[in-house]
Amino acid sequence: MKALNKIRKNIAGDGVEEDTARAVEPEMKISIVRVKAQPRKHKVISYGYRKLVDGEVPEMYRFQYLPDPDLPEDLHPGVIPAGFSACVPVDQDMVYFHTREGDTGPEYQVVYTQPDPAGGDTPAHSMVLEWTNDVDAIWVEALQQLEDNAGLSEVEEVEGPPQMTPEWWDIHYLETLEIVDTSADPRNPDARLGLGLEGGSLADAGLLDAAVTCVQKALWNISTARPRVLVIGCGLSPLVFVLADRLPVDASCLELSPSLLESLEAMASPLPRPPSFAQGDITAPEASTDEALKPSSFDVIVDENVLDGMACRFPISVGIASLQQALQGITWLLQPAGRLVTISFAPLAADPYLDSFYDWVLQPGCALDPLHAASWGKRHSPHSRQHGAAKSAET
Repeated sequence: MKALNKIRKNIAGDGVEEDTARAVEPEMKISIVRVKAQPRKHKVISYGYRKLVDGEVPEMYRFQYLPDPDLPEDLHPGVIPAGFSACVPVDQDMVYFHTREGDTGPEYQVVYTQPDPAGGDTPAHSMVLEWTNDVDAIWVEALQQLEDNAGLSEVEEVEGPPQMTPEWWDIHYLETLEIVDTSADPRNPDARLGLGLEGGSLADAGLLDAAVTCVQKALWNISTARPRVLVIGCGLSPLVFVLADRLPVDASCLELSPSLLESLEAMASPLPRPPSFAQGDITAPEASTDEALKPSSFDVIVDENVLDGMACRFPISVGIASLQQALQGITWLLQPAGRLVTISFAPLAADPYLDSFYDWVLQPGCALDPLHAASWGKRHSPHSRQHGAAKSAET
C-alpha cells in the first residue's frame, strides 16, 4: 500500500482521504468540493473550453469550491471544462486525466503507460480507463490498478527547487521544449496547438487576432512615436512575436526562465522584426539587472495568464497577495499614462480579484471570448500605492 499512498500524495497531498471530500447536499444539484491547501503537482496540458447552452454553463458542468479552508462558508462557483487534459507525476512517468462532453454531462478518462525499463517497444504496463461520468470512481479504480499492476517504486521523492523560481520554470519548460519544433515560425499559432498553457491561451488564429486588436486599442491614447510594449510571462505563446511583426512598436518579453529565454531568442533570430527579451520577476522588476527594466519605461504591458495563474493559488489569500505584488511591479514599469491589457482564464475584472485593482480604472473595448480580457489605465490618485514604497514597508 506504500506505493498507493505515494500516488495519492502526488495527486492530492498527505491525508487526501481525510482532508478531501466531495459532497452533494440532498437539496442541491451542484457539487461542493473541499480540498486541503497545498502546492499543486499536476501539469495542465490543455485547459479545454466551457460547455455552453444558450450562453449559459449547464448545471451538470458546475461545482462550488472553498478557496480558503479557513472560510468554510465562502463558496465560489467553478466550471468543469470539456477538452481538459492534465498529468500527474508518478515516479518518472505521468498519469493523464482528460475530460470531454458526454451525453448527460462531463465525462472523464484516465490513461497511464509505464515504458519498458529495458527500452523495448512493449510498455511494462498500460492502463486506459474508459470514459465515465463518475470522476471519483475512475480515480479510485486508477489508483488501485496502479498499485496492483504497475510495480511502482518506493523511492522517496527528491524535493525540487521552490515553485515559481527561475530554476523551477527551467525544469517546467525542459520537457515542453523537447517536443517543440523551434525551427517553426513562432508567429504561427498552429505551431503551438496541443501545448496547453506552455503554448499560451492564444494558440488559435481568431483569439490571437482579437488579442492584437486589444493591444492596438490600448495604444490609441499613447503619444510616443514608437511605443514600448512588454509582454510578461510570454512562454511559448505567439503573441509577443506577432506584436513585434504587425504593430509599429518595440515589443519585449519578460520571462523568469533563463533556459526558455535562450530558446525564444533562437526562435526570434530569423524574423525580420524580432522582439527583445529580458529576464526578471514581475513581482520585483527593480531587482533585475537587465537595463531594459526601468521605472516608467513601457507604454503598454500585456499579461497573458500570469496574473490569473498567481491569483488562482490556494488558499485564495495567498493568490490575491501574489496578484497584488505583480500589479505593483507592473505599476513600477508602466509610464503614468500607460495601459495594462490582461488576458486570462479567470475573470480578473470581477470578484474576488477586482478589489486588487484598486489603483486601476477599467477601460472599454477589449473582448476575447471565451477568455477574459480587459484593458486598464492607472488611477491618478494621491492614495495610489507605489511599488517601491510597498516594498520598503514590507522590509
